[in-house]
Amino acid sequence: MEKIMTWDKLTNTLRESGALSADWEQVFRSTPRDRFTPDRIQVEGEWIERADHPDRWAEAVTSDVPLVTQVYDGTNTPSSSSSMPTVVATMLRHLDVAPRMRVLEVGTGTGWTAGLLTSRVGAENVVTIEADPGLAIDARAQLATMGRTPTVLAADGMLGYPVGAPYDLWVRDQRPDSGDFDIDDIRYGPSEIDPADIADSTDAAFAIGLRMSDLFRQSVWAPYDRLGTGRFEIWDGVSYAHCRLADWKGKHAVSQSGPRNLWDEVTAAYGWWQRQGSPSLHRFGLTVSVAGEHQAWLDDPDNVIG
Repeated sequence: MEKIMTWDKLTNTLRESGALSADWEQVFRSTPRDRFTPDRIQVEGEWIERADHPDRWAEAVTSDVPLVTQVYDGTNTPSSSSSMPTVVATMLRHLDVAPRMRVLEVGTGTGWTAGLLTSRVGAENVVTIEADPGLAIDARAQLATMGRTPTVLAADGMLGYPVGAPYDLWVRDQRPDSGDFDIDDIRYGPSEIDPADIADSTDAAFAIGLRMSDLFRQSVWAPYDRLGTGRFEIWDGVSYAHCRLADWKGKHAVSQSGPRNLWDEVTAAYGWWQRQGSPSLHRFGLTVSVAGEHQAWLDDPDNVIG
């Protein structure tokens, strides 16, 4: 009973703050996040086991904080999470969804958002896709315990769900392809930094992304590389660069083309992050104006990230 009252208290706070609109209030009250949260969660870098610390677990899942629910094997990089309730409430308010509208969710995770959407528009109108089969199975089972039976698929969300098409968004078309670049203007050189330091650090990658918001990245393995030598690839749609993950000090380790030297810019942004004390995600914030303008900052809203 205490957890239900605590969830009601959080719902009241979300309503008072304006994050949760009136038309979503009852849906939130009837869909508490703890029903979709696994017994092992990470909060601000610390793992909490429900069996060992039931009170701390209950406090976390009924608080306005994000919860990491799964990490990639051998790393501490999150692969699944339960988003901050304020973020979820705000997202759903801006979605402007109405009863009987059809919704496609990419990334089921714990199933909490799918549960909220199902309560709002009906199970027959919600399709949620999860790349991790285990997560999809768990989410489907938990949704069923609450009598909510949307279509839960273990599949590639980028492919969508053609049976229920059309939808207002398809993600693949919105992401610029690394495309064709001027192969006659390639500049080679060594790297000043180990690209693995970025690839393996969520904090570093996040900070660089804030300073270079127009940049896209991926890890690739080219057939002409020796086995096990991947590449860290970045592009903005016009300029392109990649750095070998092995032998990164070699004179041909970095390739850059286009009007920008993107790897040099990434190196400079990484140096900035280090000079700030290698801050974690929790030290960054975002201010959004009434006009919709965004300003990212570090530690204090006055310390705007350029």
